[in-house]
Amino acid sequence: MNLETKPGDVIGSYQIKGLINKGGTANVVLAGSRGVDYALKITRVDGTAEQNQQNNIATRKEANLLSSLNHDRIVKVFPLELASDIIRSMKNEVFYAKATELSNAPWYFAMEYLCGNTLGNYVKKCGPLTVPESTNIVGNIGLGLGYLHEKKFAHNDVKPENIVFRKRIVKGEAYDPVLIDFGTAAGVKRFVDEAGSWYVMSPERVRVATGRVAPEQASQINPVKADMWSLGILLYQSLTNSLPFPSSDQRRLTSQILDDIPESTRKRNKAVPKELDDFIIDNCLSKRPEERPTIREFLEFIYQYSGRGVLAESIKAGYYGRK
Repeated sequence: MNLETKPGDVIGSYQIKGLINKGGTANVVLAGSRGVDYALKITRVDGTAEQNQQNNIATRKEANLLSSLNHDRIVKVFPLELASDIIRSMKNEVFYAKATELSNAPWYFAMEYLCGNTLGNYVKKCGPLTVPESTNIVGNIGLGLGYLHEKKFAHNDVKPENIVFRKRIVKGEAYDPVLIDFGTAAGVKRFVDEAGSWYVMSPERVRVATGRVAPEQASQINPVKADMWSLGILLYQSLTNSLPFPSSDQRRLTSQILDDIPESTRKRNKAVPKELDDFIIDNCLSKRPEERPTIREFLEFIYQYSGRGVLAESIKAGYYGRK
């Protein structure tokens, strides 16, 4: 069993300040080093030896992928500031290492600290968002996805909890959304329930996950089109503060994703133009992957409703109302 990190613990040159999030394969903590705050992703090694090994592999894979990416809408990973003079003297930058100060020496890496909370939390507290706000936020995430797709990767887990704002949302200031959690994009295998992503899964992925098609057919799924489905979910939720497939029962949710047509966004938000509603329901959330837009088509369509300079309006007392 590895000991949970606690405030004051030191890993390399980083001093732990507190927990940000607990995940299935790793925990994310806030840590400081030389006056700068970072988010450290630390492997969970509190399971079986096999589980611990797989979790460590997942951490290294994600760090490797993130170190190869450079886009403002994708969370940044930084070379580690290590205490070892030998490692620091190496010519190549080190992006992940073992936390030898902790029991079982889990692997970890350092990312930028995003302090603005998640899109899911923002919409829950302040939504539904305006049409310009929603299309701007989701469009910016689409820019990051487009870059990722050009690199021949798909995210595979685009959901409101994985959209985090770089800074606190302040009325009258621009949004700064960032896409996080690239474990699945890096090829890490997760159980669907553990990933907590069933409600944003496309129908073709649900069919594989529920055994409706043979596992070998999973390779025929176009992951880019699955990402486009998830962007449709983001638009729907941010515009309505609800999900297009809302059941909390997994069997019922599966049926909704495979068979049901979502309720119009206009029934929950009359400000949504009919053309945008049709685009979300008929295109982004089409059961047929080939009918979903490309990322270029997606961005060209939704930016007619916002552009990139939208300022925050949807803010309520008690939620980051002031600097």
